[in-house]
Amino acid sequence: MKAERGERGFTAVEWTIGLGLLLMPVAILVLTIGTWGERTNVARLIAQEAARAVVLADDWQSGTGAALALADEIAANHGLGEIACAGAGCMTVSIAGTLGNELVRGNEVIVTVAVPIPAVAIPLIPERWTEMTYTAEHTERVDDFRSLP
Repeated sequence: MKAERGERGFTAVEWTIGLGLLLMPVAILVLTIGTWGERTNVARLIAQEAARAVVLADDWQSGTGAALALADEIAANHGLGEIACAGAGCMTVSIAGTLGNELVRGNEVIVTVAVPIPAVAIPLIPERWTEMTYTAEHTERVDDFRSLP
């Protein structure tokens, strides 16, 4: 039994296979690209704001506490609240100083943020199976003329 061909020589089965194998992967990739940009921008924002919070604090402990609270708030506001957990494949924030972990004039505070990004968003497949990690780093200097307690 021979399948009926259309005017251009393709059957309905060939069109279905062509759409499934060519169009769907491209559509999934296009839908995922927005997530990449969003997550990289959120990681940069968290690193910048957390570093600034530490530099403006009265002491190192209160500064790191404020920075981590701010990082959690920014992550939750951008829909990353369920991702910011304490396991593999979760958002991590690390804070360090170049002259030790204390606020002294001229010290540089370095905040590193690692955020998971889905490599491809495939429906019905969890993101954690297809994810990569983006790392953003920001350095903020404690003002040389700042009055410290």
